[in-house]
Amino acid sequence: MSAAKKGKCHFLDEYTKEWSFIKKGRTDEEALCVICNCFLSVTHRGKADVKHHISTTNHKKKFAVVSTSSPISKFMIKQDTQEELLITAAELTAAYKVVKHHQSFSSLDCIVKLNAMMYSDSKIAAK
Repeated sequence: MSAAKKGKCHFLDEYTKEWSFIKKGRTDEEALCVICNCFLSVTHRGKADVKHHISTTNHKKKFAVVSTSSPISKFMIKQDTQEELLITAAELTAAYKVVKHHQSFSSLDCIVKLNAMMYSDSKIAAK
């Protein structure tokens, strides 16, 4: 806990070192929980305020979701690669077929899922 004038606590960098999802807030008296996307006051009890937030049901639920999710970078591919060009060509071909035969765009979802199952050994079909 960090005490300053009038007994107020301030955000300390050690909070981020201990919890990577806790960042400095808009002021020295706030912390930002990246998982909950909310600001919490650390004015009264400092580190104990952060611990209290982490112990809440809402934070625990959101933390469980985040910890079981894959990072978006896993689904992204580098621009200007041969793989990207092939994936783009496959997506455009499928979209063209849907438009040409007056099918619904929701049928495109079915096609994409079906291709991923049928061609499971293909990186292009999987993406």
